[in-house]
Amino acid sequence: MQARTQDQTTATSGFFGPRPTSHETSCISIVWLKDRFPKSLQNVFLIEVQKNHGVRSARFSTKEPSLLIVTYDVTHTKPLDIVNTVRALGADARLVGC
Repeated sequence: MQARTQDQTTATSGFFGPRPTSHETSCISIVWLKDRFPKSLQNVFLIEVQKNHGVRSARFSTKEPSLLIVTYDVTHTKPLDIVNTVRALGADARLVGC
């Protein structure tokens, strides 16, 4: 069996070690919408937010319908991208947790 060189190790495991798993790059942001929207408009928000690269899921809270909960990959998306998507649809939105 041949010993691995540093170059071979770097090529297979990434420059600084193993690539992070999806769990390590996941973040959950909570976006507060000032107004409550009917279900039809909530669906539009969900569809548009999920178009952001790296967004894994989006849903409204069942207990507090003015809270949008988004799970995303922090290596592809920033919380502000999500908030700006919601604002572009005409909602007064603020990031309340990440």
